[in-house]
Amino acid sequence: MSVTVNLGWPQWVWLFLAAFSIIYAAVHNGEEQPKRSVWTTFWGVVFAFGILWAGGFFG
Repeated sequence: MSVTVNLGWPQWVWLFLAAFSIIYAAVHNGEEQPKRSVWTTFWGVVFAFGILWAGGFFG
């Protein structure tokens, strides 16, 4: 079984936004106003990736 991921411009844009979101949440993790959780953001990105993958966005 092989997994192929084709990265066109929409996938690169999504990857950039996902990475930015995780990094931003990590930098601001636990700040007072508003509170952010890097783990909530991370798992949200993983969940969104799974939905997009299942829908054919990456293949």
